[in-house]
Amino acid sequence: MLLFTHPFGFLENRENQARILEKWREEIPVSAFASRFKFFHVYIANLPGMNALLFRKGLPRRTGKDGSEWVMAESARRIKQREYEIEQGRNMEKSDFLQLCMDARLGGKPLTQAQKHAHAIMFLTAGSDTTGSGLGSTLRFLITQPDKLQRLRGEIETAEQAGLLSKPIKYEEARQHLPYLAACIKESLRLNPPGVGFFARVTGKDGTIINGQYIPPHTEITTAALVIHRDPGVFSPDPDLFRPERWLDKDKAAEMDPAIFTFGMGPRSCLGKDIAHMELYKVIAELIRRFDFKLENAGEFVIAGGIAYNKGFTVKVTLRK
Repeated sequence: MLLFTHPFGFLENRENQARILEKWREEIPVSAFASRFKFFHVYIANLPGMNALLFRKGLPRRTGKDGSEWVMAESARRIKQREYEIEQGRNMEKSDFLQLCMDARLGGKPLTQAQKHAHAIMFLTAGSDTTGSGLGSTLRFLITQPDKLQRLRGEIETAEQAGLLSKPIKYEEARQHLPYLAACIKESLRLNPPGVGFFARVTGKDGTIINGQYIPPHTEITTAALVIHRDPGVFSPDPDLFRPERWLDKDKAAEMDPAIFTFGMGPRSCLGKDIAHMELYKVIAELIRRFDFKLENAGEFVIAGGIAYNKGFTVKVTLRK
């Protein structure tokens, strides 16, 4: 909805539309591996027949009927539809991300068809399953630990009784009046970061010194959120435990914050992190506010290539009175 205003139909049809998630999770490990090693993706991946071997049916195309291929075809269709609406004067000033692409100018010229399509695909793939993973992990931690869930629900009810929350909850309200919600989300993303790939950097012509160790010029250096998020030197005495309360101590939180790598760091950090936070704050608060949950299967946190997600996590949901 953020991209095209109109959703793909997952909830309306009550199904994994066009097997998008299945296919995406099948393809991403190979893509992540190929993109990490220059020799592989420059030389090996371009050998005759290699794409078909790696991706079964080859790299995704715009003509497919499921998975990434369906997403590419549907994105192209919606871009053409929006262009037609604009030509016919029927655009109604839509305020989604696609409209930003339509209005954007480079050197005074509109984006090309290829640029619009590339931005749309990036928006879809970069922030969909990852945000869903963060949402699933937070709910999974809370539902499997009823005392944490009850504390969060109490915080939401107290704020609601004080007239501090709208219906639905606004992002600003959640950030300002629900500190335990913020702590739960932060702790969940610490233990189960959706992006588990390596975010590499290359040292400059003079090399660099990190923690007293000299790194030669043009050397690729990297780290992983899964490692630094459980550093005993920062998160002791219980780095592997889901304990949101650790973030409620402002002084302690200030010491831990520099070790959080969920969205990367510096000028190359995730461009969509504010949108991801908005979705997590609003959706989790509303779900806890409106529904009761009965755990059926805790499932597991699965790491595959450069992404991670919750597999087999199922609950029975009932509307709260």
